[in-house]
Amino acid sequence: MEYIFNELSAVNLAKNKTQAMVWMQTLLKTCKAAEKLGFSQLRVKNDFTQIIISTNYTILDWLHDTDRESQTILLTLIQSPLIGQEIQEEKFIYMEKVLLANDVKNEIEQEAEGLGIAYLTNKNGTLSISFDSDSKWNDTEISLIYCFEKDKKLCKEHIKCELRAK
Repeated sequence: MEYIFNELSAVNLAKNKTQAMVWMQTLLKTCKAAEKLGFSQLRVKNDFTQIIISTNYTILDWLHDTDRESQTILLTLIQSPLIGQEIQEEKFIYMEKVLLANDVKNEIEQEAEGLGIAYLTNKNGTLSISFDSDSKWNDTEISLIYCFEKDKKLCKEHIKCELRAK
């Protein structure tokens, strides 16, 4: 089984390099726990290692700074693109986009590709993991807006996505 990195959890930067390193170690611990549950691949965007996690500090920088075991664990787990070929072939995955909704005003904040794919593929047992970068990732569910085309009309459906692991 696969799980997906919630790239929106990397929008807020860690306050310093030390906190960024803690986030990465927590991510690895979560990956190890997921592995015990049968998850073997962490799906990420192609630019995953270029993600900035603190001022002037990327995941690639962390890979250079961390120990060999942590490097190996992460590099062995990550796979891109976000959707594997076997999932792409299922018709329910073809979508316009999924957006993160602001719970207070229910306005659109930004595209939520990783969370959207995790939501749409949940029947396959997919989960999404996040950095502990914002209190919203500590919630048990998050509001999303699923945008799709039906009968040549753009439709929007408000959905709730369960956050299974942090």
